[in-house]
Amino acid sequence: MMIKIAIAEDIPRIAETLKEKLELSSDFKVQLMAINGKDLVQQLQKNHNVDIVLMDINMPEMDGIEAAEKVVAR
Repeated sequence: MMIKIAIAEDIPRIAETLKEKLELSSDFKVQLMAINGKDLVQQLQKNHNVDIVLMDINMPEMDGIEAAEKVVAR
């Protein structure tokens, strides 16, 4: 079973490294990547087909706490 993951991280190098490490396993696929919480919420409105969200807490525009509250409330 493939586990679909969303990553929300505002530092591109960290986001890309995390994606690379996760995708070393054939069990994981990074479905979407967001640069902040606002971007994550917008992308999930278009495609909510993810199993896990890995999210930074400290991001510009919308932090991880606020984004998590919005994702859970949907």
